[in-house]
Amino acid sequence: MLINRLQSIAAFRELDIPKDYLKDLSENSTDELLDIIARVTASMLRHLHLPEEEVAEFTDQVKERDMAVLFEYFEDVDLPAERKKAREEGRAEGRAEGRAEGRAEGLAEGRAEGRAEGRAEGLTEGFAAGESGFIRLTQILLESGCMDELSRAVTDPEYRKALYRQYNL
Repeated sequence: MLINRLQSIAAFRELDIPKDYLKDLSENSTDELLDIIARVTASMLRHLHLPEEEVAEFTDQVKERDMAVLFEYFEDVDLPAERKKAREEGRAEGRAEGRAEGRAEGLAEGRAEGRAEGRAEGLTEGFAAGESGFIRLTQILLESGCMDELSRAVTDPEYRKALYRQYNL
């Protein structure tokens, strides 16, 4: 059968249909014959694995008596292979974009977590260091009998810092 012989656009071109044949056929055929030609064309195009939207577009051209340009723009292209290639490229592009977004989100999230942990750790260590420094200052002032200085150090942070420097704490 003819349709089984048409495995590619090149095979269609090998049919060597005269240039004006399709034009004459579309202009001089009855609507019933055009309907049959449209169904045969649809079957052929499905055999070539064209999507239904394109099949419908081509069969509409047949029914509208516009067959002269029907196959003019066909290229000898393996449509299933081209579609597979496009899908693979799309998937690869999607994966790359997903990875980039994931990295950006992960990096931002990691930085935020790191900062939060660092602050918490810094506050804890800073508090511990400050507390041990204040304990040592308190001991020094108590041993020296400097109760007024100790009282002022408790309420005045600037004075306390000056005492830390004075006692190398």
